[in-house]
Amino acid sequence: KIRRISVNANNGNVELSACEGEDVQDRNKNGNVNLKGLAASLRAELKNGDLKIQDSSGDSLYASNKNGRIGTSGAAYTEFYAEGSNGAMELKDVTSDAIQLSNTNGRVQLELNGKQADFDYDINNHNGKVMIGGSTVGTFHTDFSFSNDTGRTLTADLKNGDLTVTFLEQADR
Repeated sequence: KIRRISVNANNGNVELSACEGEDVQDRNKNGNVNLKGLAASLRAELKNGDLKIQDSSGDSLYASNKNGRIGTSGAAYTEFYAEGSNGAMELKDVTSDAIQLSNTNGRVQLELNGKQADFDYDINNHNGKVMIGGSTVGTFHTDFSFSNDTGRTLTADLKNGDLTVTFLEQADR
């Protein structure tokens, strides 16, 4: 168990696993970051490299990457924020009440725990297709807002790249 971990790396890969605590922060300029089995709020900021987050949970996740991919598998956070500039996002098995995505160049694939009706949507995609739950809601300069009055939100702002959202249809929480 830890209270806080802060990693600042200029060059090289970073791997953290099986950490439990309040706060984990990682800032990496050049290199890949692999975070697995963390139970803490997480802030990961990369400039050049790929970010992978597996089987982790906490109050908030903030992931940003300037040049490289962001990937998650089994991420459960009350608030989930992912921001990219140049690279794809593959976000699998995400559980969250508030998801905010931003990407300048690259496709975004999001796999959410729950049903399509469990979320409210505010999506803007300037140049790419938007698919939600198997249905195309736009193909070029899409502004899509819809409320199911659930209090769970998905907000996305993309510039160049497709957005695909699928649902795992798990039991209501």
